[in-house]
Order: sequence, then structure tokens, then C-alpha cells
Amino acid sequence: MSLKKVLAILLAVCLIVPMAACGKNQGPDTDGTTTTVQQADVTDGSGEAEPTGEGETTDATGEQATVTDENGETVTTTTKEGETTTTTKNGGGKTTTTKNGGGKTTTTTKPGRTSTKKEATTTSRPDIAGYIGAEVELKKGTVRADKGVDFGGKTFLHASGQTGAASDFTKEGYEIFKQKYNGTIRMDGVGYTNYTQKIAANQASGKVYDIIFLYTPEYPDLITSDCAEPITDYITTADLWTNGKEGGFSDAVIQAFSWNGEAYAMGGAYMQSLFCVFYNKKIFKDNRMEDPADLIAKGQWTWEKFVEMGQKYIKAHPDKYFMPSLVSLSSAGFVQSYNTNVAEMKNGIVKENTADKQLYKAFDMLQKMHYGANRIADTAGGGNAPYDNFASGQTATFLGSAGNWKRFYESAKGNSVFGGTADNLGMVVAPKGDGSPNYGLVDNQAYVAGKGTSDPRAAICYSMMESVHNTLNAFTPLVPQPQEYRDAVCKALDSGKLKAPNSNFRSSLGELPTRLMVREVCDGKSISTVLTTYKKQIQRILDAACK
Repeated sequence: MSLKKVLAILLAVCLIVPMAACGKNQGPDTDGTTTTVQQADVTDGSGEAEPTGEGETTDATGEQATVTDENGETVTTTTKEGETTTTTKNGGGKTTTTKNGGGKTTTTTKPGRTSTKKEATTTSRPDIAGYIGAEVELKKGTVRADKGVDFGGKTFLHASGQTGAASDFTKEGYEIFKQKYNGTIRMDGVGYTNYTQKIAANQASGKVYDIIFLYTPEYPDLITSDCAEPITDYITTADLWTNGKEGGFSDAVIQAFSWNGEAYAMGGAYMQSLFCVFYNKKIFKDNRMEDPADLIAKGQWTWEKFVEMGQKYIKAHPDKYFMPSLVSLSSAGFVQSYNTNVAEMKNGIVKENTADKQLYKAFDMLQKMHYGANRIADTAGGGNAPYDNFASGQTATFLGSAGNWKRFYESAKGNSVFGGTADNLGMVVAPKGDGSPNYGLVDNQAYVAGKGTSDPRAAICYSMMESVHNTLNAFTPLVPQPQEYRDAVCKALDSGKLKAPNSNFRSSLGELPTRLMVREVCDGKSISTVLTTYKKQIQRILDAACK
């Protein structure tokens, strides 16, 4: 055998051995990208495969779950486990095929387009891929980006989670946009299920979206799938939120949805879905319970007080419950009210956060609410049951987005459970968890400029219009709401004490297992065990996105 052949064999062995040790094949491509072929098992604590690609609209068991749409209203959908196969192709050449219940997610990444990293502009921002938000530095400015914009009658395409015809509220926004900026908007309602995958597929086939609705479960997937254009160079500090009448972009929204130090998403303060407690005033009066609004005025509105009231109520009414289950409904908002989550942003990098004492406190309170002889939550209710049970008086309260006001207002009118009047529908901002300075958020919402748009200003102007449009309605379009409730919501949203719920952070390995963890905690499983069980899985999911 020639020396040349021996050297070739030795070289091949040297390359194969370390690859096999890592369980994957890696090698630089000629265009500077990396090819990776890897099988990843993403499982929950029981060893069952965690579904991926379904977003906020379904939970791990295929139960009905909710997402807040662009009108601030709640959308409910259902997906059965084991029946969904999703194949996703993005602009970087990555294909992900997921079979729910199949136990494995196979991801193949092929050479894609050459990408270049933007140089860091500050010493505090590390110049690495996957740098997550909270450090976007907008240029100082005095003139808003939408000032004097005239699109000359041009038509723009809006990708929305709505389906069918645009709602009256959306049509109203389109008309305002037309009158103010001389542009026409056409809606493409793709639906919330497999939202990013649909948009990426449509863009790959040549469809250009100028405006794309973005909500928490689709972050950062919508951006890492190359569906959006950065808008850092188009906006300045002059575009930031000032007050309800003038509108503007919430810095909290910009930071929450940023990526690699770039701003992608825009939205006013009212694009943040505030976590609230709805309550039946008649039930509270009949049972001589203090009004939550009075407790807020006294500085006594705490989760401890809430649970104490609930336990007294169910003791007097053993056939009823005080609140709905939070297992698949607003659990993110509850955890956020403790200023924590399973993933936490530290110095711009998202890391697993299972050792956080605040997270343990939040899970401990959830367990008290849902488990044991004194539980106050209706753990059997799923789908629309939580809404129906509150409307029928089966529960005295409902915990969820402020946007549910319209739904409950319609339910309370003429309803004997509410004394025949919607005046007995109460709503207050949810308590802040132990030691937390921040209000809870169910989710964030925003708009981004679609990849390949001829004019990113279309998304900027639409977002600016919507910041005022939603403000005037305060997430309660076309429905009367007592001024004190509007003021309470406005005060919280304008406070600056809002934090992005990272509980649904998504990568190619799926979503964070927040709901699985909440379910196990609420079923009585040891909190320490739950936190330990999911620690590595959380970090793997984050690493997959932040690479």
C-alpha cells in the first residue's frame, strides 16, 4: 500500500472518530456555513415526545389552548396528539420534520446562503450569533419615521393569524392607514396553527409579505426562519411610546422581540396582553368577600390573599371552585407576575433559569391553587370550559388576558348569575408575585416587516397607526368598559414594568416545556424534581436557537 493511501486512511479515521463521539457530522462548507445532520430526542419528564411547531395554540396533550389575536381577543383551537406531521423549510436550508407522539424530531441543515454578522456597536454587546434582545440601541431622533409618508396608493400584503374575512376592527385600521398614508392593505389570513411554517413556505414560493403579525410563541422562530427584515436603521427614539393619544412604539416590545442586537418588531404598549383577574361582583358581595379593587387601594392585593379568599369560598361552596385551572390557560402570565420564568435573559443571553428562587415560589403557589384538599382551581375544565364556568357562576373568578373583557361583558348582560347586569363584572390587574416589581403578561404582540418587502415603512406606519388604534380601544374594541378599569389597565401598560414572557421561546427542537412543568407541579409532583428534570431540555432548546 502506498504512503499516499495510508495517509488518506489515517486522515479519514481522524475525521470520523470525533464526529462519532459527538453523535453528529460537522464540517465547514465552501460558502462558510456548516452542515449538520443530527437526531435529537426532545422528551418530557415521562419520556413522551414533546410536540413541536404548534405554538401557543395547542398544549402538549392536544388540549384546547388559547392565543390573543390582533384584536386583543382570544382564539381557541384544538389539535390531537399523534396525528400531526410538520415539515418546515426555511431560508437557511434547514428542514425539520416532526411527528407528534413519534418520539423524535429529525433536523437536517443543508448549506444555505452566506450570512454575515453585524459588528457589535458597543462593548457591552458580545458579537455572537443568537444574542437575544434587551440591548437594541436606537439612534436619537426628533422626527417620527411615519411623518409625511405617502405611499401613492400602493397595495401592501398583511400576514395575519386571523382566517376568513378581516374583522371590522382590522378593516377600521386599514381605512385609517389608507387615509393617513395613502396606501392600501390586503390581508392574508394564514391561521395560528403552524403560523411561521406557513409564512416561510409562502415566502419561499414568491409571496412577499410587507406586514407580518408576530406574537410570543412565534419568537424567535419567525426571525431565525428568515421571514423578517430588521428595521433598526428606520426608526429612532422619536418613534417611542409617549402617551395613549399620540401612540408610538413600546421599548419593551422592541427589546422583547429583538435578535442579535437588531430591532425587528414594533408595537404600542397595548400590544402587550396584560394578565388580569375577572370576578363576579355579585358572588363576592353575597359571600362578604372584599372587593379586589378595594384591596388594591389598601396595598393588600396579593396571591396569598387571593388563595385565602378562595379557600374560604370553596369551604362554604364545596360544589364550586374559585378559579379556573392555569395548566393550559395563562400560566405564562402567572409565572411572569413573579418576575421570573423557566428561561431568563441575563446580559442579553437567554439561559435556563430553574435555580431561580422566584420560579420556585411561583410553582409553589400554583401547586397550592391546584392540588390537595384545599385546592381552589377547577382542574377538570379544559377548552372553553373555563370561560363557560365563569359565565355560569361555577367559578367566582377568571384569570387571563385583559382582552377577555368583551367576551365576558357579552356573557354578563342579562345573566342572573351576574344579577342581570354587566355592572357586576369586575376586572383588576392580577397581583404581583412575592417581591416582584413587574406586572404579569399573557403574551406580547407586534408587527414586523416581511422579508423582501419593497418598503419596510409599510410595517412601521401600520404599527404606528395600530399603536393609537388599539390604545383608544384598550384591548376592548367596541365594548363599554368602566373608566376605572381602563385607567387601571392603562396605568399598568404605561408603567414600564412589563417583561416579555419567554415561556414559549421556540427553536428547531420545539417550545420550552413550561406547560409540561406547570401540569406536573399542579398534579402535586415535587417542585424540585420538576425543575431538575427539565433543566437540560430547556437549555438544549435555547442552545438550538442561540447558535
